[in-house]
Amino acid sequence: MSFDRGHALLIGVGSYAHAPRWNVPITVADAKELERVLCSPELCGYQPERVRVLHDATASQEGILAALDKLAQVGNDDTVFLFYCGHGACGTDGSYYLTTHETRMSGSKVIKGTGISEEELAAKLRAIRAGKVLLLFNACHAGELSPELGPDEPALGTVPLPQDAADKLLASGEGRIIITACREKQVSVIGKGELTLFGQAVVDGLRGKGVRNEGGYVGAYGLYEHVYTAVKLGASLLGRTQEPELTVVRGVGPFPVALYRGASDLGDFNDKQTPPSGTATREVEPTWVQHIQNTSFHAEVHGGGAIAQGIGNTVVGPGGLIIKGDGNVVAHQGRVQTGGISAGRIEAENVVDGAQVQGAPAADAAQLVSLAKAIRRGGIEAREIQAGSVVSGLQWLAGRAPDTPEELRREVAALREQVEQAAAEGEIADPDEADDASDALAKAEQELAKPEPRGERVARHLDTVSQVLTRLAEVAQAAGQVSLEVIKLAPIAAALAQLARKVLGG
Repeated sequence: MSFDRGHALLIGVGSYAHAPRWNVPITVADAKELERVLCSPELCGYQPERVRVLHDATASQEGILAALDKLAQVGNDDTVFLFYCGHGACGTDGSYYLTTHETRMSGSKVIKGTGISEEELAAKLRAIRAGKVLLLFNACHAGELSPELGPDEPALGTVPLPQDAADKLLASGEGRIIITACREKQVSVIGKGELTLFGQAVVDGLRGKGVRNEGGYVGAYGLYEHVYTAVKLGASLLGRTQEPELTVVRGVGPFPVALYRGASDLGDFNDKQTPPSGTATREVEPTWVQHIQNTSFHAEVHGGGAIAQGIGNTVVGPGGLIIKGDGNVVAHQGRVQTGGISAGRIEAENVVDGAQVQGAPAADAAQLVSLAKAIRRGGIEAREIQAGSVVSGLQWLAGRAPDTPEELRREVAALREQVEQAAAEGEIADPDEADDASDALAKAEQELAKPEPRGERVARHLDTVSQVLTRLAEVAQAAGQVSLEVIKLAPIAAALAQLARKVLGG
């Protein structure tokens, strides 16, 4: 019996032409072992000619994009199994990238155009007509991947698929399910076996280990539940924390991803299941997915004579703001700042401090939302700038940023007051989310008031606030409510979360 509607693209980057110190041979082993399992008639039943493996030199940007183009030829009733194992990192242009064989780096960031950006991947997935697409990403590896890195060399590949990027992939079409190797603030453990912990768990699940027989099939939710349990246990035995995350659209059920141990007597598959409880499942609201579909896959133009090219680009007309280029060139009312959006006078990378909103023009609302998202994913470099520089309607305060827990606590308390005031004035539509943000800020305050506050705990609470406010800001901006306070607060929340790590080391 064969799983004759199945197609698979398995990517294990393995080696890097321009940075051999980042080579990860075990990623190739993951991809090749998955190929063996998927193509086995006694196991998954995929037809070998429909399974493509890319590794080392073939796992190039050109090779991966071409393979995705080929998948655009499959039918609506087909199933696509896409597996990526390599490094994930932010780019010099602020986008998230999956690295490829020829990726080049600038510090810890992917140079624009030398990897697969989230926008490119989303566009390619949008062209795939298959109604059942399972995406598996192991792109957030821990530092032991590259033990030969010196103390002053940038670590690569510790950035998992950000939630906003995952949402964009979900919105690329119906029937998308995403499994990532770990949560957003975790890293993926290699382990001591021949495959990565995540890769071994996926392989075992497809072999039927720890996965129930669902009418002769392995289901997407059943596979994830096994992967979650196995990886979490395996990481804990190594003294680490790793929880694979499932991202789905709320109300959308699973689908078969392979035969169960070569089953020939096939029955009905229950596609009305809910995601497994007690796991790291993230359900995205259908309305949010619809919003992304309406706004993310085309350029927007505002103002006379403005021209925009490429997916998701936005150009604001006369008197507005344009952000473009590898260095994130920012032009605002005749002033130009190059070399990355910057903030304050601090030395550490990926930290933004001392943010204060002085008011955001309507034309800048989209840029404020983008800025919050870029800060959240670590895509902003803080560099020396002059006092009074303006980026996207945000006034960055030059001078000393809070550098003690008490100073940081006062900043958090001020943000909590602003959030609660915005909620009281009806500027936050969802009271439950307003309460979540306020509660998380209160918990961060309480931790900061302790004699020895734990940086990891403070950062986790502030990450929750940042996630909630960024999502609310994006919804408000998309609805045309560009004057709402939450749009101004989102970048500040994101900046405080990063600053907490700098001050407390969390």
